[in-house]
Amino acid sequence: MSELICNLPNAKVYVRKEYLHDGEEGHGEFVEGHWVSAKSLPGRAFYFETYLPEYGALFDKLPISAFVSSPETPEPDLPLQDLQFWNCMDYGVVAIYKQFIGSMDFEVFTRSHQVVKGTYMFTLDNYHPDPDRVDYSTAEVPDEHKSFNCLELENGQWSICVISK
Repeated sequence: MSELICNLPNAKVYVRKEYLHDGEEGHGEFVEGHWVSAKSLPGRAFYFETYLPEYGALFDKLPISAFVSSPETPEPDLPLQDLQFWNCMDYGVVAIYKQFIGSMDFEVFTRSHQVVKGTYMFTLDNYHPDPDRVDYSTAEVPDEHKSFNCLELENGQWSICVISK
């Protein structure tokens, strides 16, 4: 399962401190971070490993909802289910930059029916990494495959939105 993790382009982010304290404390507080890698586990949201200079530490397994682009609570403040619609589809994951769409304008239609504009950052794409194991996922089924495009939203959050087919 060594392919469940991929490097990410460096992006300065702010981590909501409540994600560093099991939701028990730190609400409304933020700490600077830099994305390092993404992890894909089938049936779960993507996990982000983030370097936190203040602590001199790498913090692992943060969902996309843990991050904002500036140290303030966004408006609207969208929950995880509005920021990543689909779970990871397999262990295999690669991060790429799609030059063709890189300069396009994007709008995300969230589950709560809000439209939020965003800027393309990179794409996470799942695949089945081991031909000797049964492929129980849909990562390589053409009608079901999805690419996870990471967008920095105008409200200060990030979204991992899907383009299918």
